[in-house]
Amino acid sequence: MRKRIAFIVAFLVVAHVFASAAPIKKKSNRLKPVKPAVGLSSDSSGSPVLATADGKPYTLRDWNRDLPPETRQGARTMPDRVRTLDQLFEPKLLLWAAEKSGVAEDSATAARLESTRRQILINAYLEKKIRPLSKVDTSAIASFYAGHPDDYRIKASSTLRHIQVETRAEAEKVRARLVKGEDFSAMAAKLSTDTLSRLDGGNLGSVTADGFFRTMGRDAALAETLLTLKEGELSPPLSSRSTAGDKTLWHVFRVEQHEPAHMQPLDAVRDQIRTRLEREKINQVYRQHLLDLKTQFHFSPNNAVLADSTLFLPSPEELFRQAQTTTDPATRIRMYEDLLHLYPGSPYAEQAQFMVGFVYSEELSDYDNAEKEFKTLVARYPKSELTKSAQWMLDNMRKGTPAFDAMPDSVKAPGAVPSTKDSPRGK
Repeated sequence: MRKRIAFIVAFLVVAHVFASAAPIKKKSNRLKPVKPAVGLSSDSSGSPVLATADGKPYTLRDWNRDLPPETRQGARTMPDRVRTLDQLFEPKLLLWAAEKSGVAEDSATAARLESTRRQILINAYLEKKIRPLSKVDTSAIASFYAGHPDDYRIKASSTLRHIQVETRAEAEKVRARLVKGEDFSAMAAKLSTDTLSRLDGGNLGSVTADGFFRTMGRDAALAETLLTLKEGELSPPLSSRSTAGDKTLWHVFRVEQHEPAHMQPLDAVRDQIRTRLEREKINQVYRQHLLDLKTQFHFSPNNAVLADSTLFLPSPEELFRQAQTTTDPATRIRMYEDLLHLYPGSPYAEQAQFMVGFVYSEELSDYDNAEKEFKTLVARYPKSELTKSAQWMLDNMRKGTPAFDAMPDSVKAPGAVPSTKDSPRGK
């Protein structure tokens, strides 16, 4: 390394000496053609080469093809173009490295690649074959609109303001002042106990017969009364229950505007109907196409085999793993018992037998059933490594001993049962 540095320094010194000794030439104001630097010449088609990677040229034509116009236009300066080129090649370099590394041959990666390839092909096929058949014409839209008036009818509504107080007497005084001409908004800001609406002049927005009030919750009976008022009319003092339901509140309402029930015009809901109909039609077309494909490819299920439930039972390993990850103690016991019933000779059976007793003892504190299950293990699997663990549990579970974690190593079956640190007695 030191020799290399010394060589570079020496080269620079010699270059400086020669440059100093060269005769000074008078500068010309004329612009001279710039010769392309090495590696940045044109390719065979004449397009300038912006970079080379893996021995292949990347040209201006490639740049224009790969980048959208707004990105190209944003790269105004050389640093911008260098940064954009780096960003463009980042995934390319990683892909090339991945391809050369052989990760695509890994079974898991190959399966994921194949799954993605299949999904892309399926989506492309459906887009080509099914999507064009889902289009609906204007007559179908108009017919659906005429046949479903309730779907596009706007319910009658009233836009309201209110002043909320604690008692009926207060509400009567508020109404009397409003009748005399006092400003509703000013009174709401000063007197209303509804903190969500008072600073907005008591504005409650619109309410329909469904009875949902923006700051008061749902009260259909109150809404029905208010919908009978005319625009500008004050209500008598009306009561409601607080949102918590713990007390009665009193209100004076004023109807700002009443909007009668009416149909939305077809033009306003045309796109909505088109989307709905196309979704329904594409589903129908897809289902029929699938039936046609079953006929085309002679799809024929073997119902005799499908009816044999014994062929589709979970393995003992699957049952044991599912039981271990289930949080409900009763469900865990049932899963362990299913394993014992289906696979009594399985290597997982003795572990399942132990775990039934363990769950009864440490999670349910049901020591009678736990004792029964542990004794069953000792009798049924006398040569099992878990018999010592079961016997220790029989001797200690009723004594308040800190469960299985406190069990001496000499009687534990390593890796056979989980820790009890999360069980009630193990905490």
